[in-house]
Parts: sequence; C-alpha cells; structure tokens
Amino acid sequence: MNSLVRPLNVAQFADYVQVKPKTVYKWISQNRCPQITRIGREIRFQPEHIQQWLDAQSEEQVSA
Repeated sequence: MNSLVRPLNVAQFADYVQVKPKTVYKWISQNRCPQITRIGREIRFQPEHIQQWLDAQSEEQVSA
C-alpha cells in the first residue's frame, strides 16, 4: 500500500534543504526552485518535484 506524502510549505522546504525561507522565496522569483503548487496564497512543494530538483542539482554540480 502506498503511503501519501504531504506537500511541504516554504518553511518546511527551506528546513529540508537547509536554507532560510527568504532564500526559497528568492529562488521562486528567479524560477530556480522545484515546481510549486499554489493553494490560494499558500505555496506548496510536492515531494516528487523536490526529489527531481535535488537530483538535477546534483547532476549540475557533478558536471561542473
């Protein structure tokens, strides 16, 4: 049985990637973060999008 993993809000995502929420908002404005989902004024990050983004970041650093 698959367990549902809840989307993260900005503060939770920032904590997960060990940056300040202000940095996450900057990334959002620069389109440098995982795909976001807006629910009203709230921003959420889907776990699968976070993992894809982290994988892409790792690949960029390896090839640099």
